[in-house]
Amino acid sequence: MCHFISCLWIFIGKNFQDDEIDGDNWIEAGEFEELTIGELYLTSFYFAVTTVTTVGYGDIGGNSTPERWLCFFLHLIGVLSYSYAAGSLTTIIANYDTINDESSERMDILNRMFQDNNLPLEHYNELREHIKFSSVQDDQKEIVDFLDDLPYRTKVSSIMHIY
Repeated sequence: MCHFISCLWIFIGKNFQDDEIDGDNWIEAGEFEELTIGELYLTSFYFAVTTVTTVGYGDIGGNSTPERWLCFFLHLIGVLSYSYAAGSLTTIIANYDTINDESSERMDILNRMFQDNNLPLEHYNELREHIKFSSVQDDQKEIVDFLDDLPYRTKVSSIMHIY
């Protein structure tokens, strides 16, 4: 994606300029006219990465209307991508915490039962193994539910790889 943005940034800088309306393009404003095409590409790639990752140092920016429009869309893409990634990570962590909390809560109840009711150690171990097994079964059920939602060929291929 950054390769495409870099090439587009160079293309706009070299081809869309109206001195009467906008003034210098980013290449002239940054005094990059003397750079080789490789150096210009590297500078453009640097701009693309810093803009899309929302770092945006501001040392290279849009000076003409087309350049500003591209910057606007790149900022939007960067913010939306970052927001999506942060939200996905938060969801994954929250789901992991929920699963661990349920298992921990069951073990806490079992430990209280063991202490309060003087359960035999053998029975306590059986219940503990059941809690662990239930947790594994819940994971397996989630996998089966996920596989059931897949298209037939994808589901069969996935099952073959798993088993």
